[in-house]
Amino acid sequence: MTNFKVRELGREFGLHYLDADDGLLSKYSPRVGKTVVKYLDDSDEDQSKFVLLTINNSGNPGRLAVYTSWVQAWTVINDDMPSCYFCDVILFNGCFFAVTKDGTTMAVDIPSLKLTVLAASPVFGGGGDKKFLVESSGVMLLVDMISRELESDDLLNFEEDDIQHHASDIILHNITHKIEVFKFVERDKSWVEVKDLGDKMLFLGDDSSFSASASDFLLLYGGSVFFDGFVFDWEDLNTISDENFGVCDFMSQEMMLVSQHHEYAKLLWPPPSWITDRIL
Repeated sequence: MTNFKVRELGREFGLHYLDADDGLLSKYSPRVGKTVVKYLDDSDEDQSKFVLLTINNSGNPGRLAVYTSWVQAWTVINDDMPSCYFCDVILFNGCFFAVTKDGTTMAVDIPSLKLTVLAASPVFGGGGDKKFLVESSGVMLLVDMISRELESDDLLNFEEDDIQHHASDIILHNITHKIEVFKFVERDKSWVEVKDLGDKMLFLGDDSSFSASASDFLLLYGGSVFFDGFVFDWEDLNTISDENFGVCDFMSQEMMLVSQHHEYAKLLWPPPSWITDRIL
């Protein structure tokens, strides 16, 4: 490993729970939502008190659930707010924050389990269906992923038989159309739109999101947003049936499949030989 430069880009936490006789864990199972953790002291992580914040998608989806190591129980904290559908959470500067589907950002106070509006939504009409909170160089970013339906003009280059074969997928799946980014301004408690990511790369996922500097890899990747979504391939309708690993050139808003662009694919795939040799 001395021949390689290793840099931590982010951490992802996965939850696994045991069955309980009282059924509480199954009722408030957080296993399908993004989870962030905060340790409350500097002792070893195995001994430290901690708090988990997650999005509970069982029952009524989009709710926030909190678990504390000293109580050892889950508490859903927004059961009385049915209109708030949360889609992402983050630990930023030692505090928990969550964003709703319409872009409203709230602070989560752990002792009281109260939610306080941090900033109003920066997007008119709620924007897209997916929102992400990402930390980038000490700044909190809000990313709005906007989708749209396929239109007849999108399909002009395809044969009628091919269109008919994929008719259900064309109707069911919206394609990723645009990505907008906003940065939080603490002084004004507001979001300001970001027009240029510079050398930053953003990686958006359902379980974790993070940023990196292209200067640590190759400047080519600067201003790129990597994501899972339905990316329209103008030459092959087969890609519309599944979510794929896509990349957005932020300045041009061009959406591309990573697998079809070698300059992006080589950043992540294939893995280096010192990994594959050990696996094989």
